[in-house]
Amino acid sequence: LMLKWDFEGSLKANREALQRKDDLVLAHYNMGQACLYLGDAEGLVRSSRRVVELDPDHAAGCYFLAVGLLALGRVEEARTEVGRARFLGHSPAPEFLRALASAEKKLDTDRSENTQTNTGAKAPDD
Repeated sequence: LMLKWDFEGSLKANREALQRKDDLVLAHYNMGQACLYLGDAEGLVRSSRRVVELDPDHAAGCYFLAVGLLALGRVEEARTEVGRARFLGHSPAPEFLRALASAEKKLDTDRSENTQTNTGAKAPDD
């Protein structure tokens, strides 16, 4: 069903499989992939977390967990998971790495501005 781009059908089939046996790594992974294509970041995170719980060395599971976390704005968690994925041998997509770097830069900028607001301190002029 995934190969036919029938993501809703894939979700249904994998849910049925998981009702019979909840520890099927491939079924959780396929659900995550369907969620990814359907734009459901929370579903992607939920499914990918289960993949990694069942198989901590599942490099793609760690990567797609990072993808979902970044989509939810959970930048630090995404950074941790993509680090695990890379350690396990997964090569992240360049677009993801650029998006993560951009989100990290924004997070750092927001923190810096928040510190200045809370302390009254000014950042040095460049």
